[in-house]
Amino acid sequence: MDRPCARLSFPHACDNPVPRARAPNDRPWRAAEVPGGNGQSTAHALARIYGMMAAGGVWEGKPLISRRTIEEAARSRFRGMDESFEMPAAFAAGRASQQTFGHTGWGGTIGFADLGVGVGFGYVTNNMLGFHDIDPRRKALIDAVYDSL
Repeated sequence: MDRPCARLSFPHACDNPVPRARAPNDRPWRAAEVPGGNGQSTAHALARIYGMMAAGGVWEGKPLISRRTIEEAARSRFRGMDESFEMPAAFAAGRASQQTFGHTGWGGTIGFADLGVGVGFGYVTNNMLGFHDIDPRRKALIDAVYDSL
């Protein structure tokens, strides 16, 4: 099985318990409330949420979240080596780059807001390719969005 920490040669939290690709199909997983660990959404809903944030926190003419809060979510809190996955990383409250914030999910899913161009994006899968974060389907869709702008 292609596990997140498979390349590590010592016992690791990523393998406790051993992740199962079909676990999100189980009722206990879906019923659990684990912030940042088992979010469930459609791609459309993710894109709408991040699109609202990319538009400065306004939804249908009503302010839902302040620009200051959005900027705080994108503020860098860590840049360096992620010891869990032995790779360089940058983290904030969901940071991806200088002008975007969001988060990837298990099996290739992603949701993000690009404040620079005012775009919200959501992509979810129903067919996991594995645990690693590189998913050619996701990359192709993101490239297509930016090529169209």
